[in-house]
Amino acid sequence: MLETNPIFEFEVVNLKLQTKKSDAEKLEAYKAIILKLVELKCHSAVSENQHLIMYSAYQKKTETGIEYIYGRLGKGIYFDNKNGRSLDIESSTTEEEEYDTSKLYNPDYTDYVFIPSAHRLCVQLGNKITASQVRRFLISNASQVIQYGDKIAVEIQKEETAISELLTAKKVHKLDYSISYTNDDTLGAAASLFDRRLKRSQIGKVNVKAEADHNDYMNIEGEEILEGGIELAKGNGNINSAEITTSDGERKTVTTKDKAKRIKIQSDYESFRTAIVNRIMLLFRNEE
Repeated sequence: MLETNPIFEFEVVNLKLQTKKSDAEKLEAYKAIILKLVELKCHSAVSENQHLIMYSAYQKKTETGIEYIYGRLGKGIYFDNKNGRSLDIESSTTEEEEYDTSKLYNPDYTDYVFIPSAHRLCVQLGNKITASQVRRFLISNASQVIQYGDKIAVEIQKEETAISELLTAKKVHKLDYSISYTNDDTLGAAASLFDRRLKRSQIGKVNVKAEADHNDYMNIEGEEILEGGIELAKGNGNINSAEITTSDGERKTVTTKDKAKRIKIQSDYESFRTAIVNRIMLLFRNEE
């Protein structure tokens, strides 16, 4: 009986530098973000008493020359005070305790793969560490490792069901979204036009709330601020809420908040990193 290769599942975080750097300089800047986070041993809270750290980084290239960085993430209990108290269950007494603030206790671990040319960080699932936690870690720490004058936006790549429902809805009554511009992702016509307008206007982030007039629905097809904004929200923001009537006539509210896209790769252990790099490049840089 032939053995089948295991399935590796990832969620994806989109890091986007807003900068005056050239494309070549941006590539180096993206690599520096990850390498410095590891070098500086940055860690921060991603849930109550739980800190996350990116604690290893190795640089490599695929056979086709695509650079990537891979390593490990850890998450564990962190005590930010050296002195505390504990309750002895047997004696029912409290006592002073000294904590080691250089350690994370009872840690979970997972692998990551970062592709600088697509500025996507892929977080392997199955080990109690999620893309939303990694996003919180990056938001807390990335400002320490980017150069003066640059800004960074960090978004989760969204699961596409809500986006598809919205774009194929019979009617769209209300729409509320937040987006920032891309770093040259592959886009449809309306999204591409809106993306260029944001860059020309130097708008790093935009929030749009739209509501239908007396007709009770909006025409979104081909409209950059509507169709374009919806498409951009897949990887560059959020559909905070949208009220729609589906093709089946159901009136409902949809959102992309906290709904990460999951990518499954079937591969052997030696080549799963190359496989996810190639998938990311196909999804977001297919012009290459």
